[in-house]
Amino acid sequence: MSHTKSTFGSVRLLLIVAVFTLGAVGWCPAGEPQPNDRQVELEKASLLRSRVEELFARGKFAEAEQPAEDAVKLYEKALGPDDAEVGRSVYFLAAVNKAQEKYPEADALLDRAQAILEKAKGAVHPTVAMCLADRADAQTALGNHDKANEFFARADDIFAKTIGEDDPGAVANLQHWIIACRAQRKPDAAERLCRKILAVQDKSPTPDDSARWFALVELGNACTDQKKYDEAEPAYKRAITIVEARDPKHIFVATTLESLANMYSLAGREADAVAARHRAAPIFAADEAAREIEDLILPLE
Repeated sequence: MSHTKSTFGSVRLLLIVAVFTLGAVGWCPAGEPQPNDRQVELEKASLLRSRVEELFARGKFAEAEQPAEDAVKLYEKALGPDDAEVGRSVYFLAAVNKAQEKYPEADALLDRAQAILEKAKGAVHPTVAMCLADRADAQTALGNHDKANEFFARADDIFAKTIGEDDPGAVANLQHWIIACRAQRKPDAAERLCRKILAVQDKSPTPDDSARWFALVELGNACTDQKKYDEAEPAYKRAITIVEARDPKHIFVATTLESLANMYSLAGREADAVAARHRAAPIFAADEAAREIEDLILPLE
């Protein structure tokens, strides 16, 4: 089993947070006075959305839903239904629903947010790509794979035309698409996407080691699924080298060694499989011991 899914939650959070760092929509255009009651509504909405972001970051998704809904209503009242700020708030409400695995509700909200943002910002804009990327996730969860692939591809195209293929949001979209391809049993498609991430990272002046590790492990998995063992082995080994350079005892070293061992077994190289598992064993043991110690520590809240 691939352990790259252990990074999936952080990648998903990155997608959600990224839309709020692409440039805020101003409430009060320069030189244009605002009615006092309108400004009050906007300030209330801003406080609510800050609260939603805080709760979301702490994993309290159900608790975040009501303030997210209230923020949408306040922005609509103050700015009208078609303002980009309303679209952003609807997007975050959708994210809260998606985090609770309420996928039909999330997709409907994302569709609404996308329509608002397309009208306010244009069809080719990073915030629209974010909506499409999250809709792809929702459609994957609902088993609508053709629709999911369409949304992944559209998001990828917009990212490439706007913020660039090496942007964290663009990379996260491809990572989600790779996981979806594996669920669809399309290792050839997963391989293509892995190689795309690696090509982008290799050209980047500031390559992301976590993105490279993810792509290499999933490339190894995709090649293994296609019985291309001679291509899987160097992918896994390069992934191990990347993590070992930072921490030789990191759990991702062990999980990647385990994937390498599984590939060796499938290739009939049992001696190599035993050696890889032997290297991984003490790392797994140390990680398990650390987890047991953490379980003894009482949470602060």
